Amino acid sequence: MDIILKEVEIGVLEKNHLHWLKDKDVNKYLDTKNPSIESCKRYIAKHTLNPYSKMFYINVVHEIKNMDTLTAIGTVTVSGIDFENNSAEIGIMIGDKQYWGKGVAQEVVQQIRTRLKNKYGITKLKLGVIPGNFAAINCYKKCGFEIKEILMEVE
Repeated sequence: MDIILKEVEIGVLEKNHLHWLKDKDVNKYLDTKNPSIESCKRYIAKHTLNPYSKMFYINVVHEIKNMDTLTAIGTVTVSGIDFENNSAEIGIMIGDKQYWGKGVAQEVVQQIRTRLKNKYGITKLKLGVIPGNFAAINCYKKCGFEIKEILMEVE
């Protein structure tokens, strides 16, 4: 399966983006509550207009009648880009559940790691995972991430 990361353009909202966020299984491990078209557009604007953030749609390549077509299946967000310390934070959402457990997130980590290093000199990545998201934790461990700190949110 070929995966392509396509940088999100200002104001571009994939047709399935809101659907993904409204899916209880997908949203279970996200900070997004009560998603709407407006909140999606604000989130995209936040990451496309800020020079210290980037956002990409995760696309699967399908060949249809000898032509490659892209289908968006999720997002990867890069935030807190620190050019002085060559670091950034990433967040991955595989919104299309038919691609869960198929190695897509591992491929995305490899691609985003390479892109950030080559284009921006970013060599240190960090990420946050909501407790209980064992699939994400295992994926990130397979990609070489280590647990450095466990934060507890107090309500």
